[in-house]
Amino acid sequence: MYAIFLIKVKAEMALKEAVAEALAEHKRRGNPIAVWRNGKAVWIPPEEIVVPEV
Repeated sequence: MYAIFLIKVKAEMALKEAVAEALAEHKRRGNPIAVWRNGKAVWIPPEEIVVPEV
């Protein structure tokens, strides 16, 4: 049971790191990102992208 929990924690950490990397790359290259807000897709300009610390 502990091994399954550990795998889940590692997988979540890897996913968070991958998202932060992708956001940082978009921001660095000056590319916007699309997000879902209030039932519709919205473009976020690169200068407004917030890169989370992992």
